[in-house]
This record gives sequence, C-alpha cells and structure tokens, in this order.
Amino acid sequence: MITWTKAYRLPETLLAVAVLCALILWTRTLTLSVGSRTPIQAIWLLALGVVVVAALPLNDSMGLLERTFSRARPLKTIRSAVVTLSVSLGAICLAVVSSANGIVTWLFLLSAIAVLATLLLGQNAILVALTLGVGSIFVEHWVVNTPVTRLCEAVGVPVSAACFGASLLAFAALPGSKVGPRTE
Repeated sequence: MITWTKAYRLPETLLAVAVLCALILWTRTLTLSVGSRTPIQAIWLLALGVVVVAALPLNDSMGLLERTFSRARPLKTIRSAVVTLSVSLGAICLAVVSSANGIVTWLFLLSAIAVLATLLLGQNAILVALTLGVGSIFVEHWVVNTPVTRLCEAVGVPVSAACFGASLLAFAALPGSKVGPRTE
C-alpha cells in the first residue's frame, strides 16, 4: 500500500496542500504588485497552487502499463478521494480568509476543468489548469468590474462543487486518456 501511495505522489500532495493552506491563512489580504494599477491578491495565486498540486495524483504513474492493472479502478477512486480532500482543504482555507465566495467557486471550477483535462490530455492537463488559472487571475485583477468574481458568484459554490464532484466521478469511472507514450 505504501508503494502505490508514493507512486501517485499522495504524501507529497497532501504535504504541499497543507503548506499552501497555511500560506493562505497566513497571507490573508497580502497583495502583490506585478506592474498593474490593481495589485493581485496572493490568495489567488496560492489557490492556483492548490489546484495544480491537487491534480498530481490524477496522472498515471506508470503510463499505459497502469491501465492493465486488475485493481486500477479502486486506485482511481482512492486518488479521487485525495484530490477531493486536497481541494476541499483549500476551499475551507479560502472561505476562512475571504468573505466573498467567488474565489472558492473559482477553485472548484478550475479543479473540475483540471480533472476533465486529465481525462483528455493525460500528463499535459496541468498546462490547461495553469493557462486558465493564470489567465483568469489576470483578467480578474486587470479588467474593470472583476468579471471572474461576478461569473463565479452567479454560478455559486454548490453548483461549482457539484461540477467538481461530477468530474471526479467521471475520472473514477472512465478508463482515462488515450494520450501517452507510444509502445510500438
């Protein structure tokens, strides 16, 4: 059991999420100036870190060989549970430091996209999460009227959490991406 937890980076994921959650609670209202008139709240970048780190157990550790394992589905279910725990811890920390639910909704939606991208793209899914995450952070902080927060508040935390849960159910039920190294 310890071998596969290490193979899927479960201890590292939970430790990194714990550190990111501690940083979220510590920074609270800290802002970063990156050359714009509106500074970026540090918790947005830390939340993106939670999404990226939480997605690590989703990736196959042994490529195409892993899909031949007789117990692959239970492993996917356990990996989904670790992702659920990681994102939920991040959401709780964000809810504690931010009175607005927009960032929590954003975390759940971005995590759902990362899970679905993993099904389609495999190891390259992290690029989708990073691109959408960084892009939405910059749109949120550099465009007038905070469009990302407004969209997230319209969607709401319950709907975004349901989308995240549905994506994890799809991850556990579906066989996985067809993208991978060629075995010819």
